[in-house]
Amino acid sequence: MGNLKKFILSFFIIFLFAGTSFSQSKFSLILSGGYTAPLGNLHTEVPLVDSLREDWPYQMKVAYNLGAAGVFPITKQRNLNIMFGITYTAFSNSIDIIVPPGTGGIDAGADTGTTITFNPKIHVFTLNLGLLYKFNLDKKLRPMLSFDFTGNFLSGTVDFSSSPSKLYTSTDIKSAFRGGIQFGAGLEYMVNDYFGLYGGMKYNFVNLIGKQADNSTQTVSIALGDKEHTESGVTRSGKNISYIQLSVGASLYFQPPGEKK
Repeated sequence: MGNLKKFILSFFIIFLFAGTSFSQSKFSLILSGGYTAPLGNLHTEVPLVDSLREDWPYQMKVAYNLGAAGVFPITKQRNLNIMFGITYTAFSNSIDIIVPPGTGGIDAGADTGTTITFNPKIHVFTLNLGLLYKFNLDKKLRPMLSFDFTGNFLSGTVDFSSSPSKLYTSTDIKSAFRGGIQFGAGLEYMVNDYFGLYGGMKYNFVNLIGKQADNSTQTVSIALGDKEHTESGVTRSGKNISYIQLSVGASLYFQPPGEKK
């Protein structure tokens, strides 16, 4: 996690420096937050009875996101822009499952299983760099499309309401880095020369690059295991981590003194 903190700190320093430098060239800053919906393998349904360790990092249900993005126009009309930013996304779930009888602990030898609450969580820090195109159809209202390359730092935990066996104690999800791509569409409304309102949607394919095999034999931590692999004679299929992000926020515009948009 030390390298992750240094990487994020370095990114913020570059981000702030760029914001100060670009402020003389109509630089803008988008601050946003909202809801994220997990897709595909990231939204695996939790079974009523038990839950397999290799599925723990993928049984997510809800998430929220907070983000900041810098936008720097590279054309005179300000249609085509370079965009870079950071987004924090927090996934979680909370559901009751039944631990089968005889697995150890408080339910050992019982005729019926023990019900516990299953709480998996994943945190994703996403750094993005790409292009943003704004359609100047109106002086105030600007639709936009974007494409980014992303670096995604993932970590998490899996907690339970009780510990009927050693397999159901708090477990860390190992920190991992994955490379991906992100597509976006949004709408920006300019309230005045310095402030605007923003609403948008992004699709993030997190683990396009860097998939790795699992190491779920440990009880204190578990890997994402998103690459196809064979474990204990059983072939585990690869997994795709993706989600749709909906957000609203504000745009702050910086421009040379005395210039009007």
